[in-house]
Amino acid sequence: MQSRRSCVDALFACPAIAWRRRAPFRGSSRRAAAVGVIVKKRFLLSFATAMGCLFLAAAPAFGQNSTNGPAVTTSSANQSLYDAYLTASTTTGSNSAKVWFEWGLTINYGQLTPPIAIESTNATSISNLILGLTPYTTYHYQAVASNVFGTVLGGDVSFTTVPRFVQVGTNTGWSAFVMSGDGHELVATMNGIIYISTNLGGDFTATAGVGSVVAISFNGSNIVAANGASLCVSTNGGSIWFTNNTPVSFTNFSV
Repeated sequence: MQSRRSCVDALFACPAIAWRRRAPFRGSSRRAAAVGVIVKKRFLLSFATAMGCLFLAAAPAFGQNSTNGPAVTTSSANQSLYDAYLTASTTTGSNSAKVWFEWGLTINYGQLTPPIAIESTNATSISNLILGLTPYTTYHYQAVASNVFGTVLGGDVSFTTVPRFVQVGTNTGWSAFVMSGDGHELVATMNGIIYISTNLGGDFTATAGVGSVVAISFNGSNIVAANGASLCVSTNGGSIWFTNNTPVSFTNFSV
């Protein structure tokens, strides 16, 4: 924010404001002019104080604020359950620029990524990884670019932290999903291999099981999968598998 004195100086120089003395001043014209200037500035200083000095420096523009300044557009994030790559496209204008991201739970953001120095005047794509996010939570972010010609904002973009396998266009390799009743285990099949996740799909670990997962018990310990004409069963969360050629007790096996 500008100081009261700089606000006064800006108003003092404004050609749209006309000034005149209410009564003639006795004395030399030079002294009269000097006193007029003092009176004028004292009035403006009082006015700026009363108004809280609301004359602010120019706010950052959206997109690009001049032909010489930088331009920036916030792009879609590449997120998973616990992290996200924030992305943007930018050009520096006629001078090098720095680009960073503001992010947080609301459009007030509150968090900043480290600035990235951009030297090229060509369009450049940038990204920054943020970690430690809360699963199934919506975040907001926007790119900010700045150089000697000004600061510009890329516009707000939001995303929700969900596993990549449930995002459109990222789950084409998976052929089956089953979640346990308690919500702690998620079992899926990719390329004929059965994978299990114990962190809401944030990470998957391959098991020795093969086939397409069919069912899972409430607590995730018992898993059933079909592999062609064979039925595969695990009773210990996917560590060991049995086929229908190896009998296994289905006592208390609920799905």
